[in-house]
Amino acid sequence: MKTTCLSFIILPLLLYSCVQKDSKKVLDNPVPRLQSGLTEDTACLLSQVAYCTDIPAALDQYMPGWSLVWEAAELNGNHAFVAGNGREYALAIRGSLINFSWAAFQNWIYQDLHVSVQEKWPFSADSTTARVSEGAYTGWENLCKMQDRRTGQLLLPFLDSLVTAGAPLLITGHSLGGNLAAVYGSYLWQALQEKGRKNFHLNVISFAAPAAGNAAFAADFNKKFPGSVRVENQYDIVPKFPTASGIRSLGELYNDSLPAGDIEVGYKNLRIPLPKLFTLLNTGLTVLEFTSGLSPYEQTNGNGTQIKVPLSGKYPGREVLNWLNEAGYQHSIERYALYEKVAVISCN
Repeated sequence: MKTTCLSFIILPLLLYSCVQKDSKKVLDNPVPRLQSGLTEDTACLLSQVAYCTDIPAALDQYMPGWSLVWEAAELNGNHAFVAGNGREYALAIRGSLINFSWAAFQNWIYQDLHVSVQEKWPFSADSTTARVSEGAYTGWENLCKMQDRRTGQLLLPFLDSLVTAGAPLLITGHSLGGNLAAVYGSYLWQALQEKGRKNFHLNVISFAAPAAGNAAFAADFNKKFPGSVRVENQYDIVPKFPTASGIRSLGELYNDSLPAGDIEVGYKNLRIPLPKLFTLLNTGLTVLEFTSGLSPYEQTNGNGTQIKVPLSGKYPGREVLNWLNEAGYQHSIERYALYEKVAVISCN
């Protein structure tokens, strides 16, 4: 409970600043020429499009030749769509939506932050030890229940029809979307195997994703998807949650210009250095491991594909909000888009 409460204080604040983009139509930026197929640049564009309310317009503008083929209504704060170009297809899962809405509240309370409880993950080689956070499990359940707005078709049979036809399929997302991409990808791989599908082309590429499960889940995922990619900005705090080593590292993250040791947090006379808060978060997880049988979280893809985005220089000083604003800046999908050299998509 301590871990959940402290996380509730930090993460919504920083991510509120990172996903609030210009409220302009998606038609403001120049259209880039897609350089590849189902690789990082395409995945990054699709992960951005997932934040848009008018997905067909965004695809027309930024991904010529791609069109929407399946889209569900939002379900309990989650949203996903499938797009394709006639040869290749991708499932894109929306990331964390932080604003003053019930959907945002559900994303953070019931999914991103609900790591203090774990569920057994039956879609793995070792279903007795593989576990995912209850939040990730809830997100997976939501994806399984989603139906296409037009046809009413569930996601699994639709994707199965694409794979059966021999089409390569990518699963992608940013932040929570990347977290759920790993979880749904693991499930889909197992489901296709059980249906007797052979030699299917399925991969996962994620950006800024927090860890979804424990070491057994990560090992099983890595075996299923040896070509998968998890892109992580070294200055992005979200992919460091909720692993113990990642949380411990937060206190030294921005030492060049925003040293956490110079920042205190608290209320009135009850104030502690920011690194101490991260120590408490880590201690809370450790206590849960001993008292509740929580299995330590571990990222997929090892250290992932590490990138380094320069500090913005916009938030100097010793106020905690400056530190959080920098964290939000580093987590933004825009930082990843610039790294991948694709257009930055501004959604309304």
